[in-house]
Amino acid sequence: MGCMSTLGEYIVCPHCGYDNSAPYDKKYRRPGSVVGGRYIVGRLIRKNGEGALYVGFDNSLQCRVWIREYFPHTLAERDPRTGDILPLNGYGAQYKALLSDFIDVCNEVKRLGVTEPVVPIENTVAEHCTVYAVYKDLGLSSLETWLTKRGGKLPVKEARELLLPLFNALSNIHARSDIHRGISPYTVYVDKGGNLYLWDFCMSATRTGGSELEAELFNGYSAPEQYASNGWQGTWTDVYGAAALFYRVVSGFVPPKSTLIGEARPLAPLIDLVMDLPKNISDAVNAAMNPSTEQRTQEIGAFVASLVHTELGSTAVYDSSIANEVKRVRREKKERKAENRRRGLYIVVGMFCTVLLLVGAMYVIMTTYFPDIINPGTNVMSPGHSDNSDISAGSESEEETSSEPEPDNSIPSFVGLRAEEVQADAAYAGRFEFEIQEDYNDQYEKGVVYDQSPDAGVTVQDGRTVILRVSRGKLIIKMPELVGLTRQEARDTLAFYAEDGGIDLPYNEFERYVLDPEIDPGTVVSTTPRAGEEFDPTDTRIHIFYMPEESSEDESSGSGSSGSSSSGDEVVPPREED
Repeated sequence: MGCMSTLGEYIVCPHCGYDNSAPYDKKYRRPGSVVGGRYIVGRLIRKNGEGALYVGFDNSLQCRVWIREYFPHTLAERDPRTGDILPLNGYGAQYKALLSDFIDVCNEVKRLGVTEPVVPIENTVAEHCTVYAVYKDLGLSSLETWLTKRGGKLPVKEARELLLPLFNALSNIHARSDIHRGISPYTVYVDKGGNLYLWDFCMSATRTGGSELEAELFNGYSAPEQYASNGWQGTWTDVYGAAALFYRVVSGFVPPKSTLIGEARPLAPLIDLVMDLPKNISDAVNAAMNPSTEQRTQEIGAFVASLVHTELGSTAVYDSSIANEVKRVRREKKERKAENRRRGLYIVVGMFCTVLLLVGAMYVIMTTYFPDIINPGTNVMSPGHSDNSDISAGSESEEETSSEPEPDNSIPSFVGLRAEEVQADAAYAGRFEFEIQEDYNDQYEKGVVYDQSPDAGVTVQDGRTVILRVSRGKLIIKMPELVGLTRQEARDTLAFYAEDGGIDLPYNEFERYVLDPEIDPGTVVSTTPRAGEEFDPTDTRIHIFYMPEESSEDESSGSGSSGSSSSGDEVVPPREED
């Protein structure tokens, strides 16, 4: 009853760990009960203001399904003898009106499932004074889970390729006058081929604060007008959710709750969180997440158009407050490359000038001592001088003396050579004293000189100390095990690794609720990268997820940024193994 896999001889399911004899919430369907004489109801997966979702099994097709039950627990209760859903006293009319809305949503999802990437409803069953919707099992996992397994975020190009088909489908859904109102990483699912599906279509009352139902709102993704019963909702509501989803996928950060965004606390522009992000994309997301419904982008098609539009000459600005260390390392890399190019240019210019000087010197020598070679038949000797052998010999001696080259004391270029070979070269013994300085450099192999001081071409006296900056190779470290430590212990561990390796390890901390009574508040429950994974800290920021130390009064009943429901039950997305 936990995942609808074959149990065999086991008592506890070897696939999901569910025990069929475990107690269940009596307000909901008993695992093992049957709907419509065909579908076996399994364990409760999750619940919200309008009903509950169960794992199920289709006895006719012999396959797993998902069963959604209309059960607004604030308006109705279950008869423990018959299992019927009965409205509470005084709520009969509301119960029936919302039941009609639930049926309308199910019928519309059936129609959408034919042409759009939504999780399809295969059947609806009316019994026990309520309605059940049976969804096809496509072997999906939530986008949040899928992203976590891939480091928590995607490059902009990959994010657009992943999300734009879904946004285009959402535009088609809007054309049918349908609105989802719950776009988030917890309602968007991914199949094995990397295709996205939209799930969890609900009644408007379910996604509106202050309505007769307990609202399911996703902090960070729900638009501000959804938090008030008098908020005017429309296509712009889904535009906000789509933009917040793009914000999360590209930056790795969950946006703040929409009601907290305003002039006093503006949304951090995406360009400040993502290096080399085109400015037009950041502006498009900001416009689509404007708290004002009038100033916000109104249609999903306009948002998509602004995402794919490329501004010529746009320049991304990287906010140093986000990752100063990453910015510094990257800037130094660029400066070294520019310095190497300038040094190469200086060497070329210096060689050219040297050649000119040599040519000029040879011309002076030739015109002084060999004028008859330059000007045949011309004798430049003074009158009275005789052309005898002594004078000739003296001229030859002077010529030999003046044309003897001086020793070359200039420093050669060591960049690109292996440091050990430079130190072992006998040609440099006695001329230079070498001082080795090692640092990480992803442009040169380990042991290769990537810079020197003084620069090549500088003339120095023998015995001069030459500093060789040698590459230690690309900076790659292995992620330490932090799960199970307290927040402070995790920080101390990272600080120790950083000090021991002479590197900086930038990291962020996030709250994540986990339903495990053995885990104390403030304990690290997961990290990205995971323990043992190798990564470059100049390109990757560590994310530490810990059990919240105290509950936040600002949490809503939906998944929010932690993926927990208001009742304390974990929102568990359907997984392939379930």
